[in-house]
Amino acid sequence: WIAPLANLFLVPLFSFYLIPAIPVLLLGNSLFLGDACSTLGNTLLHLTAECAKLPHLLLDTQYLPVTAVVLLGTAALFLYLCFFRTNGKRLLLSTLLLIGISGITLAVCAHPVYTENRFGYTSASANGDLVLVTSKGNALLYDATYGGSAVTEAAEALLCEAHATELSAYMLSHYHTRHTSTLARISASFMLHALYLPTPESEDEEALYRELCRMAENRGISVYRYLPYEEISFGDLTLIPHKSGTHKESTHKTTALTVKSPCTTLTYLGKGMAESSVAKTASSAVAISQHLIFGQHGITEHEKIAYPTFSGALQHVLLPGGATRVENRLLSLLSARAEIREDTAPCVYSLH
Repeated sequence: WIAPLANLFLVPLFSFYLIPAIPVLLLGNSLFLGDACSTLGNTLLHLTAECAKLPHLLLDTQYLPVTAVVLLGTAALFLYLCFFRTNGKRLLLSTLLLIGISGITLAVCAHPVYTENRFGYTSASANGDLVLVTSKGNALLYDATYGGSAVTEAAEALLCEAHATELSAYMLSHYHTRHTSTLARISASFMLHALYLPTPESEDEEALYRELCRMAENRGISVYRYLPYEEISFGDLTLIPHKSGTHKESTHKTTALTVKSPCTTLTYLGKGMAESSVAKTASSAVAISQHLIFGQHGITEHEKIAYPTFSGALQHVLLPGGATRVENRLLSLLSARAEIREDTAPCVYSLH
């Protein structure tokens, strides 16, 4: 409920700020107006920064839907008529009415975005995958990539698509040396509150874990160390990170994540998870999921994706990279049961 109030307070102030800013740009800083405009601008930026530190705050200035515009226009017309044809009391009443309708409209627009459980997906080029889950105004970014600058750019696009302005949590699926630079970029680009790290399984991973913890501590970010198959509560959702899978001829890990909402289950599966050392648990997750993402992170010995069983209530399958990644028999089975999408751009869906 803070979000509508912040929009009502800050957005009009920025609009008002543009009025003196234009003559300052035209006439230069020779007038006292320049100093006043600079002070006002710095004050607004300070207020915005302080508001951004509050939890669950969304500063979003998108266009309102048609219904909201009609309501605001009707209230503005009523205020205009009262200004010329009525006394001060009715003018005050109409002003309060306008403010009330504006607040209710903004609250109604913000409420579905705040309460809905959603997931988003994007591919960081050949670098891997990012999965975003949102619940009760919180956003968690699951990173199944090799790290690097492309991850930050992909994350910015995904959060923009989901209308999220801060990250409640950033979860690494596995360890890579480039994840240190990725954490630095993510924490610099977004307001980040918590870092979720997998339990290290080697001395190299332990060293990376300590380095990431040190970076998080310096930035005021809390760290949570999770175990494979641990059930992690996040808003109305339960996150279950799978044990990283390996192949016989490679030490590179393949990752998976299951997200359970009160009504449905989503599973992200890294490439080659069905061929890895944890193929059994991956197949079990597929068998109970209504939403599936066949991600592109990891390696595979076979060209085609193949899983033995699927949920009878399967609704949606996301296939970044195209349906050619799936064997023909399996593709026919999936097509008969669910909607198949091959989105590669940032996309966000509801967890119904």
